[in-house]
Amino acid sequence: MVPLLARRRTFLVQNPGSDRSIKMISRIFTLYGLRPVCLYSSAGHRSAMERRHELLRPEMVEDRLVGTDLAAVSRTLQERFEVVCVVPHLEELVVPAGELCELLGIDWNSREVLAPFRDKHALKVVLERAGVRVPVYRRFTADDALDPATTPERFVVKPNDGAGNRGVRIFARGDAAAVRRHLATHQESSWLLEEFIDGPEYSVNGQVRTDGEVVVYGIMQYRRCRVGEVDTVYHSEFQCPSTHPHFATLVQYATDVIDATGLRRSPFHLEIKIDDRGPCVIDLAARFGGGGLMYGISRSHRTSADLFTIAAHDYVGPNDIPVGPIDWAWHDANRVMYVFGISHESCTIHHLIGRDTVEARPEFVRWVLTPSVGMRLQPTETLFSAPYIAELRVPPTEAEREALVRFVHDTVRWNTAGSIVQKLRVQARRAAWSAKAAARARALDGRARVMRT
Repeated sequence: MVPLLARRRTFLVQNPGSDRSIKMISRIFTLYGLRPVCLYSSAGHRSAMERRHELLRPEMVEDRLVGTDLAAVSRTLQERFEVVCVVPHLEELVVPAGELCELLGIDWNSREVLAPFRDKHALKVVLERAGVRVPVYRRFTADDALDPATTPERFVVKPNDGAGNRGVRIFARGDAAAVRRHLATHQESSWLLEEFIDGPEYSVNGQVRTDGEVVVYGIMQYRRCRVGEVDTVYHSEFQCPSTHPHFATLVQYATDVIDATGLRRSPFHLEIKIDDRGPCVIDLAARFGGGGLMYGISRSHRTSADLFTIAAHDYVGPNDIPVGPIDWAWHDANRVMYVFGISHESCTIHHLIGRDTVEARPEFVRWVLTPSVGMRLQPTETLFSAPYIAELRVPPTEAEREALVRFVHDTVRWNTAGSIVQKLRVQARRAAWSAKAAARARALDGRARVMRT
């Protein structure tokens, strides 16, 4: 084992490659001068991410490990490094991060605190016991009957460990056959049935500090639409001003929810609906929100309230670095909105129009997900199957905001007038990519056979 004083300080990132992981690697290095150890679940993923991101290349990191046995990984790390934190940048990495922290002796959230964040039923139990309002809920399987006496008139069925709107459907009490068909088309073994809350939907985004203080940085209002049989497809979302009539209510409710979980030193993304009974939790994640919104929310604040900076400080160690007073007037004047592209069919984009026109709008900020020729599309059901996500500044009035959403949806179009020549070019390009990938795979397989002999 390396002597204690000779071990280099570092932090761990599992399966890096998301925009949030790259941002946190950069921010922790800037603030603390620490380089990460990158833990990959496969050598193939490691190679792909190192080609894609400069910050993940071997010369930029402390080490690269491949493995899924967390106990063995922790022993290797303890022999060589002083690991100060684990950064869980994706939903499925939250509970493993807690396990790794316990194995490495890092004072962060325990596995017991984090487990409900990947178990929607368990989370509802925790919140209900703490007196926080939750929907009527129960575990559900394909074999369960929809008893009219116990089933809400409208209800939601979702994977118990899902994220990004995957597998979520809304049904009525008499839709038993449709429910069974839906469950039969998915691989999940554990489902949650919960009461449908009819009201506007919001996400509250912020940070839980070392002392448990809940700091809210931004609230987004969602709008969803129906595509095929899915009623919950992302359509658009808007950053609410601090003068929004539900703003204070949502902040207080979010504080109550986070307090009930015991979460500390972590970003959070909380989804809430409000009906005539008040706010009701829909879901909660111990991580940054997806879809690029954390960048937009950060830009709506002055530097002292940058979300990634505060998260980096809290991940690296318990601290009392103050957030500073939030300038809500600045926030309200610099709000953003997101427009999500929608595909109604499976296709490859071989002809694209309107992207430059959207970029020329004065409200345009950036593409979170850029539409491009060659993209393969599926009917949009989840956040991950949107063909594009545009970030824009919120116009002054609601009418202008709605007109801007319509403009983006009407302007970005594909395969409307593409010639057969353009289509053939895209197909030829994809064939060339496939041939190169196959050649690389054969070369790697040949090298592996040489090594085995």
